[in-house]
Order: sequence, then C-alpha cells, then structure tokens
Amino acid sequence: MSDPAIVILVSIGLGLIAAVWALLMWNSRHSARYVARAVGIILLIIGAYLTGVSGLVLQWVRGLVDWVQRKELDTATWIGIAVAVLGLIAYLGGGLIKAPTREEARQRQLAHETERQERLAEQAAKVRQQSKPQPAPRPQQSPPLPSQSQPPTGQPTTKAPGATPASADDEVSNILKKHGLE
Repeated sequence: MSDPAIVILVSIGLGLIAAVWALLMWNSRHSARYVARAVGIILLIIGAYLTGVSGLVLQWVRGLVDWVQRKELDTATWIGIAVAVLGLIAYLGGGLIKAPTREEARQRQLAHETERQERLAEQAAKVRQQSKPQPAPRPQQSPPLPSQSQPPTGQPTTKAPGATPASADDEVSNILKKHGLE
C-alpha cells in the first residue's frame, strides 16, 4: 500500500473515531462542549492531511518501528522505556483528577493566604522577641562574711550594712579589699 493511501485511511479512521466520541458524549451529557471538541479534532486531521504533516507523521512512525527493530534492548533502554511509560501513566492519571471549581479554588487560595499570614505573624513575633533588649542580669552579691559585716573597731561606719557602692570604682575597690588586695 502506498504512503498516500495509508495517510488517507488513517485520517478517515481518526475522523470517524472523533465523530463517534462526540456522538456518545452528546448523548450522555447533552453538552455542546464535546461536539465542538470533536469538530476541532476533525478539522485538525483534515488540516494535517492537506499540509502534508500526516505524511511526515507516517514517516516518523516507520522510522520509530525501524529503530525498535534495530535497537539492542539493553538495560538502559528498558529503564528509559519504563520511565517513559510511568510518565505517560502519570499524565493520563492526572487527567482523571477532578479539577476544582472556581469556588473551591477561591477557598483554597484564601486558606493558603490565611496560613501564610499566620506563619508571617509567628515569624515577626519571634523576631520582635529576639530583638527586645534583655535586661542585664544583676550579679548576685554574696552575703558579707562575718568579719567584713562588722567594721573593725576604730573605723567609722560610712554606709549602712548591705548598701551597694555608689559607683563602679567603689565596687571594684570593695572587691579588691574583700580579697585582701589593695
């Protein structure tokens, strides 16, 4: 059989399949959507035949058959075929998933935005909490030793017992005195 005869027969067959599909879908759902799609498919088939694309597709199929016949099917080729089949299954399976309606899509988008805002608020609270200046911990003063709590005799008491020094210099000098260093 010659190439033009094969192309004509395949084009007619595909056109008939599209027409039968449109008729069955019209009977089940009474929607013009399927009729319009079938008309589009039939027009694509006619356009492919008139432009010669159908002949190119036929040559491509023959080349693919020749490649399969000549190709050694080693492990890498089988892995490639398996990956391609899994991709095709995933693509076709994705078509079976129900598309969300506009209302469902709006609800999902609103929920996503609310969740995002909550996450951002939590992050901002953490940043604010970390950036707050923490009050410096007050050093704990050890209670005075009994010998230091009472001034030696002959020295006047200038401060009340347990009073803190007035400046940092006084504090340092008191620590030095406490350890016997002056």
